[in-house]
Amino acid sequence: MSSPFPTALTSAAKTERIAWVFNAKGERNIWIADAPAFTGHQVTHYQGDDGQDIFSPRLTPDGKLVVYARGSEVSREGYVANPATEISAPKQQVWGAEVENGKPRLLGEMGCGEEDCEVIELSPDGQWAVWVGAKHHLLIASLSDGKPARQLTELRGSESDPQWSPDGKSLAFRTDRGDHSFIAVADIAADGTAQRVRYLAPSVDRDRAPRWSPDGVQIVFLRTPGAEQHLPLIPQRPRPWAIWLANAKTATAQELWHSGKTMDDSLPPMAEESLKFAAAGEIIFVSEQDGRNHLYSVPTKGGPEKPLTPGDFDVEDVELTPDGTAVLYTSNQKDEDRRHIAKIPLGASEIVNGKAIGVSVPVTRGAGIEWHPLMLADSKTIVCFGS
Repeated sequence: MSSPFPTALTSAAKTERIAWVFNAKGERNIWIADAPAFTGHQVTHYQGDDGQDIFSPRLTPDGKLVVYARGSEVSREGYVANPATEISAPKQQVWGAEVENGKPRLLGEMGCGEEDCEVIELSPDGQWAVWVGAKHHLLIASLSDGKPARQLTELRGSESDPQWSPDGKSLAFRTDRGDHSFIAVADIAADGTAQRVRYLAPSVDRDRAPRWSPDGVQIVFLRTPGAEQHLPLIPQRPRPWAIWLANAKTATAQELWHSGKTMDDSLPPMAEESLKFAAAGEIIFVSEQDGRNHLYSVPTKGGPEKPLTPGDFDVEDVELTPDGTAVLYTSNQKDEDRRHIAKIPLGASEIVNGKAIGVSVPVTRGAGIEWHPLMLADSKTIVCFGS
Protein backbone atom coordinates (compact mmCIF):
# COMPACT_ATOMS: atom_id res chain seq x y z
CA MET A 1 0.00 0.00 0.00
CA SER A 2 3.01 2.35 0.26
CA SER A 3 4.00 2.25 -3.41
CA PRO A 4 4.08 5.81 -4.84
CA PHE A 5 1.32 6.54 -7.33
CA PRO A 6 0.22 9.61 -9.33
CA THR A 7 -3.40 10.46 -10.19
CA ALA A 8 -5.55 13.34 -11.51
CA LEU A 9 -3.21 14.72 -14.16
CA THR A 10 -4.19 18.20 -15.37
CA SER A 11 -2.66 21.08 -17.34
CA ALA A 12 -2.85 24.87 -17.64
CA ALA A 13 -4.74 26.30 -20.60
CA LYS A 14 -2.21 28.98 -21.59
CA THR A 15 1.16 27.68 -20.45
CA GLU A 16 3.06 24.38 -20.64
CA ARG A 17 2.60 23.48 -16.97
CA ILE A 18 1.09 20.28 -15.58
CA ALA A 19 -0.07 19.28 -12.11
CA TRP A 20 -1.02 15.99 -10.50
CA VAL A 21 -1.77 14.36 -7.16
CA PHE A 22 1.09 12.21 -5.82
CA ASN A 23 0.61 9.62 -3.09
CA ALA A 24 3.91 8.63 -1.48
CA LYS A 25 3.58 6.26 1.50
CA GLY A 26 0.12 7.65 2.17
CA GLU A 27 1.17 11.31 2.03
CA ARG A 28 -0.96 12.94 -0.64
CA ASN A 29 0.26 16.19 -2.18
CA ILE A 30 0.10 18.16 -5.40
CA TRP A 31 3.12 18.33 -7.66
CA ILE A 32 3.76 20.45 -10.76
CA ALA A 33 6.23 20.37 -13.63
CA ASP A 34 6.99 22.65 -16.59
CA ALA A 35 7.95 21.84 -20.16
CA PRO A 36 10.38 21.03 -21.60
CA ALA A 37 12.40 19.63 -18.65
CA PHE A 38 9.35 18.48 -16.63
CA THR A 39 11.27 18.50 -13.35
CA GLY A 40 8.79 17.66 -10.58
CA HIS A 41 8.18 20.24 -7.85
CA GLN A 42 6.02 19.69 -4.77
CA VAL A 43 3.47 22.47 -4.16
CA THR A 44 1.50 21.37 -1.09
CA HIS A 45 3.15 19.94 2.03
CA TYR A 46 0.63 17.78 3.87
CA GLN A 47 2.46 15.36 6.16
CA GLY A 48 1.60 11.85 7.30
CA ASP A 49 -0.89 9.27 6.13
CA ASP A 50 -4.09 10.78 7.51
CA GLY A 51 -6.36 9.19 4.90
CA GLN A 52 -7.42 12.55 3.44
CA ASP A 53 -7.30 12.26 -0.32
CA ILE A 54 -6.89 15.14 -2.79
CA PHE A 55 -9.27 15.44 -5.73
CA SER A 56 -9.88 17.49 -8.85
CA PRO A 57 -6.71 19.63 -9.06
CA ARG A 58 -7.19 22.52 -11.47
CA LEU A 59 -4.57 25.00 -12.69
CA THR A 60 -5.58 28.54 -13.57
CA PRO A 61 -4.91 29.37 -17.25
CA ASP A 62 -1.62 31.08 -16.36
CA GLY A 63 -0.58 28.12 -14.18
CA LYS A 64 0.14 30.28 -11.13
CA LEU A 65 -2.58 28.88 -8.84
CA VAL A 66 -3.75 25.32 -8.29
CA VAL A 67 -7.24 24.69 -6.87
CA TYR A 68 -8.17 21.33 -5.34
CA ALA A 69 -10.52 19.49 -2.97
CA ARG A 70 -9.21 17.71 0.10
CA GLY A 71 -11.06 15.23 2.30
CA SER A 72 -13.12 12.11 1.68
CA GLU A 73 -16.79 12.00 0.74
CA VAL A 74 -19.23 12.91 3.49
CA SER A 75 -21.30 10.12 5.05
CA ARG A 76 -25.07 10.24 5.46
CA GLU A 77 -24.47 11.37 9.02
CA GLY A 78 -22.36 14.29 7.79
CA TYR A 79 -18.90 12.99 8.73
CA VAL A 80 -15.68 12.80 6.72
CA ALA A 81 -13.58 9.65 7.14
CA ASN A 82 -11.08 9.97 10.01
CA PRO A 83 -8.91 6.81 9.90
CA ALA A 84 -6.05 8.56 11.75
CA THR A 85 -8.44 9.38 14.66
CA GLU A 86 -7.57 13.08 14.60
CA ILE A 87 -8.96 15.08 17.52
CA SER A 88 -10.38 17.69 15.16
CA ALA A 89 -12.76 16.03 12.73
CA PRO A 90 -11.57 16.36 9.11
CA LYS A 91 -13.66 18.30 6.59
CA GLN A 92 -14.02 18.11 2.86
CA GLN A 93 -12.95 21.52 1.60
CA VAL A 94 -11.78 23.41 -1.48
CA TRP A 95 -8.35 25.04 -1.35
CA GLY A 96 -6.18 27.19 -3.56
CA ALA A 97 -2.38 27.17 -3.41
CA GLU A 98 0.12 29.51 -5.04
CA VAL A 99 2.44 27.39 -7.17
CA GLU A 100 5.51 29.49 -6.37
CA ASN A 101 5.31 29.31 -2.57
CA GLY A 102 2.76 26.57 -1.88
CA LYS A 103 0.82 28.78 0.52
CA PRO A 104 -2.73 27.34 0.77
CA ARG A 105 -5.89 29.41 1.11
CA LEU A 106 -9.28 27.97 2.09
CA LEU A 107 -11.87 28.77 -0.58
CA GLY A 108 -14.86 27.06 0.99
CA GLU A 109 -16.58 23.89 2.14
CA MET A 110 -17.50 21.10 -0.24
CA GLY A 111 -19.07 18.16 1.60
CA CYS A 112 -20.30 16.02 -1.28
CA GLY A 113 -21.60 12.58 -0.39
CA GLU A 114 -20.96 10.53 -3.52
CA GLU A 115 -17.89 9.01 -5.12
CA ASP A 116 -16.33 11.15 -7.87
CA CYS A 117 -18.48 14.15 -6.99
CA GLU A 118 -15.46 16.29 -6.06
CA VAL A 119 -15.43 18.27 -9.31
CA ILE A 120 -14.15 21.85 -9.46
CA GLU A 121 -14.50 24.00 -12.58
CA LEU A 122 -12.49 27.20 -13.12
CA SER A 123 -13.73 30.05 -15.29
CA PRO A 124 -11.78 30.62 -18.54
CA ASP A 125 -10.23 33.81 -17.14
CA GLY A 126 -9.12 32.04 -13.96
CA GLN A 127 -11.08 34.37 -11.68
CA TRP A 128 -13.78 32.02 -10.34
CA ALA A 129 -14.10 28.46 -9.07
CA VAL A 130 -17.43 26.62 -9.04
CA TRP A 131 -18.30 23.32 -7.37
CA VAL A 132 -21.22 21.44 -5.81
CA GLY A 133 -21.68 22.00 -2.09
CA ALA A 134 -23.14 19.87 0.70
CA LYS A 135 -26.71 20.97 -0.07
CA HIS A 136 -26.39 19.86 -3.71
CA HIS A 137 -26.32 23.43 -4.97
CA LEU A 138 -23.53 25.26 -6.77
CA LEU A 139 -21.01 27.31 -4.81
CA ILE A 140 -18.75 29.97 -6.30
CA ALA A 141 -15.54 31.49 -4.94
CA SER A 142 -13.32 34.28 -6.20
CA LEU A 143 -9.68 33.28 -6.65
CA SER A 144 -8.41 36.83 -6.10
CA ASP A 145 -10.33 38.69 -3.39
CA GLY A 146 -9.88 36.25 -0.49
CA LYS A 147 -13.59 36.11 0.34
CA PRO A 148 -15.15 32.74 1.24
CA ALA A 149 -17.34 30.85 -1.21
CA ARG A 150 -21.02 31.70 -1.47
CA GLN A 151 -23.99 29.82 -2.84
CA LEU A 152 -24.54 30.57 -6.52
CA THR A 153 -27.85 28.80 -7.19
CA GLU A 154 -30.77 27.44 -5.21
CA LEU A 155 -33.00 25.73 -7.73
CA ARG A 156 -35.35 22.86 -7.12
CA GLY A 157 -33.47 19.56 -7.25
CA SER A 158 -29.80 18.61 -7.01
CA GLU A 159 -27.32 20.47 -9.19
CA SER A 160 -24.16 18.97 -10.72
CA ASP A 161 -21.71 19.00 -13.64
CA PRO A 162 -21.13 22.77 -13.97
CA GLN A 163 -19.55 23.82 -17.29
CA TRP A 164 -18.34 27.36 -18.05
CA SER A 165 -19.03 28.89 -21.45
CA PRO A 166 -15.91 29.79 -23.45
CA ASP A 167 -16.38 33.51 -22.68
CA GLY A 168 -16.98 32.88 -18.96
CA LYS A 169 -20.30 34.72 -18.98
CA SER A 170 -22.59 31.69 -18.59
CA LEU A 171 -22.64 28.42 -16.72
CA ALA A 172 -24.40 25.25 -17.88
CA PHE A 173 -25.22 22.53 -15.35
CA ARG A 174 -27.55 19.66 -14.58
CA THR A 175 -30.42 19.91 -12.13
CA ASP A 176 -31.80 16.53 -11.06
CA ARG A 177 -35.33 16.12 -9.74
CA GLY A 178 -35.30 12.39 -9.05
CA ASP A 179 -37.22 10.77 -11.91
CA HIS A 180 -36.25 13.48 -14.45
CA SER A 181 -33.57 16.12 -14.89
CA PHE A 182 -32.89 19.29 -16.87
CA ILE A 183 -29.92 21.12 -18.37
CA ALA A 184 -29.93 24.70 -17.05
CA VAL A 185 -27.93 27.71 -18.21
CA ALA A 186 -27.28 30.61 -15.83
CA ASP A 187 -25.87 33.97 -16.92
CA ILE A 188 -23.04 35.04 -14.61
CA ALA A 189 -22.41 38.74 -13.91
CA ALA A 190 -18.95 40.28 -13.50
CA ASP A 191 -19.33 40.08 -9.70
CA GLY A 192 -19.96 36.33 -9.85
CA THR A 193 -23.72 36.37 -9.25
CA ALA A 194 -26.24 34.42 -11.29
CA GLN A 195 -28.59 36.72 -13.18
CA ARG A 196 -31.17 34.43 -14.76
CA VAL A 197 -31.65 30.76 -15.52
CA ARG A 198 -33.14 29.07 -18.57
CA TYR A 199 -33.76 25.37 -19.21
CA LEU A 200 -32.83 23.65 -22.47
CA ALA A 201 -35.88 21.90 -23.96
CA PRO A 202 -37.16 20.66 -20.56
CA SER A 203 -39.08 17.39 -20.59
CA VAL A 204 -39.89 14.36 -18.43
CA ASP A 205 -36.63 12.73 -19.54
CA ARG A 206 -33.23 12.67 -17.86
CA ASP A 207 -30.69 15.10 -19.31
CA ARG A 208 -26.99 15.22 -18.38
CA ALA A 209 -23.45 16.12 -19.47
CA PRO A 210 -23.80 19.61 -21.02
CA ARG A 211 -20.87 20.53 -23.28
CA TRP A 212 -20.35 23.95 -24.90
CA SER A 213 -19.42 24.53 -28.53
CA PRO A 214 -16.08 26.36 -29.03
CA ASP A 215 -17.94 29.56 -29.98
CA GLY A 216 -20.31 29.35 -27.00
CA VAL A 217 -23.43 29.38 -29.19
CA GLN A 218 -24.55 25.77 -28.78
CA ILE A 219 -24.66 23.10 -26.08
CA VAL A 220 -24.73 19.37 -26.65
CA PHE A 221 -26.07 17.02 -23.97
CA LEU A 222 -27.20 13.43 -23.38
CA ARG A 223 -30.82 12.41 -22.89
CA THR A 224 -32.22 9.15 -21.52
CA PRO A 225 -35.88 8.31 -20.82
CA GLY A 226 -37.32 9.31 -17.46
CA ALA A 227 -37.57 6.75 -14.68
CA GLU A 228 -40.33 4.15 -14.92
CA GLN A 229 -41.82 3.06 -11.62
CA HIS A 230 -42.71 -0.44 -10.36
CA LEU A 231 -40.74 -2.39 -12.98
CA PRO A 232 -39.53 -5.90 -12.05
CA LEU A 233 -35.78 -6.31 -11.62
CA ILE A 234 -35.67 -9.24 -14.05
CA PRO A 235 -35.18 -9.25 -16.99
CA GLN A 236 -32.53 -6.59 -17.49
CA ARG A 237 -33.70 -3.97 -19.97
CA PRO A 238 -31.86 -1.91 -22.60
CA ARG A 239 -31.15 1.70 -21.73
CA PRO A 240 -31.51 3.69 -24.96
CA TRP A 241 -30.13 7.22 -25.15
CA ALA A 242 -29.81 10.19 -27.44
CA ILE A 243 -27.61 13.21 -28.14
CA TRP A 244 -29.38 16.57 -28.24
CA LEU A 245 -28.13 19.91 -29.55
CA ALA A 246 -29.41 23.18 -28.09
CA ASN A 247 -29.09 26.90 -28.76
CA ALA A 248 -27.66 28.33 -25.53
CA LYS A 249 -29.53 31.64 -25.86
CA THR A 250 -32.99 30.58 -27.05
CA ALA A 251 -32.96 27.25 -25.13
CA THR A 252 -34.46 25.47 -28.15
CA ALA A 253 -33.08 22.02 -28.91
CA GLN A 254 -33.44 19.08 -31.25
CA GLU A 255 -32.30 15.49 -31.29
CA LEU A 256 -29.04 15.03 -33.18
CA TRP A 257 -28.54 11.26 -32.82
CA HIS A 258 -30.16 8.36 -31.01
CA SER A 259 -29.10 4.83 -30.15
CA GLY A 260 -30.77 1.58 -31.09
CA LYS A 261 -32.84 -0.44 -28.65
CA THR A 262 -30.74 -3.56 -28.03
CA MET A 263 -28.66 -4.22 -24.91
CA ASP A 264 -25.45 -3.28 -26.76
CA ASP A 265 -27.05 0.08 -27.64
CA SER A 266 -27.50 0.98 -23.96
CA LEU A 267 -25.85 4.08 -22.49
CA PRO A 268 -22.18 3.12 -21.98
CA PRO A 269 -20.47 3.73 -18.61
CA MET A 270 -18.05 6.29 -20.07
CA ALA A 271 -20.61 8.23 -22.11
CA GLU A 272 -20.46 11.45 -20.07
CA GLU A 273 -16.68 11.87 -19.77
CA SER A 274 -16.21 10.95 -23.44
CA LEU A 275 -18.73 13.42 -24.89
CA LYS A 276 -16.84 16.23 -26.66
CA PHE A 277 -17.84 19.23 -28.78
CA ALA A 278 -15.03 19.46 -31.32
CA ALA A 279 -14.16 22.20 -33.77
CA ALA A 280 -15.78 22.34 -37.23
CA GLY A 281 -19.12 21.20 -35.83
CA GLU A 282 -18.37 17.60 -34.83
CA ILE A 283 -19.69 15.80 -31.75
CA ILE A 284 -17.46 13.01 -30.42
CA PHE A 285 -19.03 10.23 -28.34
CA VAL A 286 -18.63 6.57 -27.40
CA SER A 287 -21.04 3.75 -28.06
CA GLU A 288 -21.02 -0.02 -27.49
CA GLN A 289 -23.40 -0.70 -30.39
CA ASP A 290 -21.00 -3.27 -31.93
CA GLY A 291 -20.19 -4.91 -28.59
CA ARG A 292 -17.00 -2.91 -27.92
CA ASN A 293 -16.58 0.62 -26.55
CA HIS A 294 -15.70 2.74 -29.60
CA LEU A 295 -15.50 6.37 -30.65
CA TYR A 296 -17.92 7.89 -33.15
CA SER A 297 -18.53 11.35 -34.55
CA VAL A 298 -21.69 12.99 -35.81
CA PRO A 299 -21.92 16.44 -37.48
CA THR A 300 -23.99 19.14 -35.81
CA LYS A 301 -25.80 19.62 -39.11
CA GLY A 302 -27.16 16.09 -38.75
CA GLY A 303 -26.52 12.83 -40.51
CA PRO A 304 -25.34 9.31 -39.67
CA GLU A 305 -22.54 8.67 -37.20
CA LYS A 306 -19.03 7.90 -38.47
CA PRO A 307 -17.04 5.19 -36.67
CA LEU A 308 -13.65 6.55 -35.63
CA THR A 309 -12.12 3.46 -33.97
CA PRO A 310 -13.57 0.25 -35.46
CA GLY A 311 -11.95 -3.01 -34.46
CA ASP A 312 -11.69 -5.69 -31.82
CA PHE A 313 -10.63 -3.48 -28.90
CA ASP A 314 -12.04 -0.97 -26.39
CA VAL A 315 -11.48 2.78 -26.07
CA GLU A 316 -10.95 4.33 -22.62
CA ASP A 317 -9.61 7.87 -21.98
CA VAL A 318 -10.86 10.44 -24.50
CA GLU A 319 -9.48 13.99 -24.75
CA LEU A 320 -9.63 16.74 -27.37
CA THR A 321 -6.53 18.64 -28.41
CA PRO A 322 -6.59 22.33 -27.34
CA ASP A 323 -7.62 23.50 -30.83
CA GLY A 324 -10.40 20.89 -31.01
CA THR A 325 -9.19 19.48 -34.35
CA ALA A 326 -8.07 16.07 -33.12
CA VAL A 327 -8.94 13.57 -30.41
CA LEU A 328 -6.56 11.58 -28.21
CA TYR A 329 -7.63 8.23 -26.79
CA THR A 330 -6.23 5.18 -25.06
CA SER A 331 -7.10 1.62 -25.98
CA ASN A 332 -5.81 -1.95 -26.14
CA GLN A 333 -5.73 -1.81 -29.94
CA LYS A 334 -3.31 -4.48 -31.29
CA ASP A 335 -2.07 -5.08 -27.70
CA GLU A 336 -4.90 -6.47 -25.59
CA ASP A 337 -2.86 -6.67 -22.36
CA ARG A 338 -1.76 -3.01 -22.38
CA ARG A 339 -3.06 0.49 -22.98
CA HIS A 340 -1.49 2.82 -25.54
CA ILE A 341 -2.29 6.31 -26.84
CA ALA A 342 -3.49 7.11 -30.36
CA LYS A 343 -4.59 10.29 -32.13
CA ILE A 344 -7.35 10.84 -34.68
CA PRO A 345 -7.29 14.01 -36.83
CA LEU A 346 -10.93 15.05 -37.12
CA GLY A 347 -12.27 15.69 -40.60
CA ALA A 348 -9.97 13.09 -42.16
CA SER A 349 -11.37 9.75 -43.31
CA GLU A 350 -10.29 6.55 -44.96
CA ILE A 351 -12.59 4.22 -46.89
CA VAL A 352 -12.78 0.62 -45.69
CA ASN A 353 -15.26 -1.74 -47.34
CA GLY A 354 -16.99 1.25 -48.89
CA LYS A 355 -17.48 3.02 -45.53
CA ALA A 356 -15.74 6.13 -44.18
CA ILE A 357 -13.93 5.63 -40.87
CA GLY A 358 -11.51 7.70 -38.78
CA VAL A 359 -7.76 7.75 -39.41
CA SER A 360 -6.00 6.56 -36.24
CA VAL A 361 -2.32 7.44 -35.71
CA PRO A 362 -0.41 5.62 -32.93
CA VAL A 363 1.31 7.92 -30.43
CA THR A 364 2.82 5.33 -28.06
CA ARG A 365 3.57 1.64 -28.38
CA GLY A 366 5.82 -1.02 -26.90
CA ALA A 367 6.06 -2.85 -23.57
CA GLY A 368 4.78 0.02 -21.44
CA ILE A 369 1.28 1.07 -20.46
CA GLU A 370 0.15 4.67 -21.06
CA TRP A 371 -3.08 6.37 -20.04
CA HIS A 372 -4.70 9.74 -19.29
CA PRO A 373 -3.21 11.68 -22.24
CA LEU A 374 -3.29 15.49 -22.35
CA MET A 375 -1.96 17.81 -25.04
CA LEU A 376 -0.45 21.01 -23.65
CA ALA A 377 -1.12 24.58 -24.74
CA ASP A 378 1.67 24.42 -27.34
CA SER A 379 -0.54 21.96 -29.29
CA LYS A 380 2.38 19.57 -29.82
CA THR A 381 3.46 18.17 -26.43
CA ILE A 382 1.47 15.20 -25.09
CA VAL A 383 1.81 14.20 -21.43
CA CYS A 384 0.36 11.08 -19.84
CA PHE A 385 0.72 8.59 -17.02
CA GLY A 386 2.90 5.58 -17.74
CA SER A 387 3.87 2.29 -16.14
